[in-house]
Amino acid sequence: MNNSKKWEFANVLIRIMTHRELKDVTVREICRACNTWPQIFYYHFKDKYDLVEWIYTQDIVAVCESNMDRPWREVLELAFENLMSRKDFYMNAFRDESTNALINFVNAFQVELYGALIKRHEETINDEMTFILNYHAFACAEVTKRWLADVEPVSPAQLTESILNSMPEQLQSLLNRTL
Repeated sequence: MNNSKKWEFANVLIRIMTHRELKDVTVREICRACNTWPQIFYYHFKDKYDLVEWIYTQDIVAVCESNMDRPWREVLELAFENLMSRKDFYMNAFRDESTNALINFVNAFQVELYGALIKRHEETINDEMTFILNYHAFACAEVTKRWLADVEPVSPAQLTESILNSMPEQLQSLLNRTL
């Protein structure tokens, strides 16, 4: 698929959402700003929520893929720095509380990411680890949301340290082995 067109839509949405919440943005408005038809948008994305998820995924995957040889602590800090570079966008995206809310996607994304890292060395993830992954991912997603809204005003390094210090020992030991 054409990533340049996807990024065109993404950059417009990021620009719009530095001042407005996602609920106030329409696909038609995004398309108008890109001088294109809604059909082109829908060729690439299901809806505006899918576009927000794609942006988040691109931001996190870019950090992970280009830093897999580094310790998890550094990768996590870089990911938070990347999110902070689009703070207004993410803050407004996290304000959405619909069924397709970014917080739900981030939670599921983190479970999948941690799960994939763990599966590098473990054949299966047992029920206890599944619970730990879900619990930790939920907590991280909520803390990230609060951090971007300045409820938790700390640096990316401090946030990383706090998250790693609160990470369940079983998960932390597995992640330390995967990287």
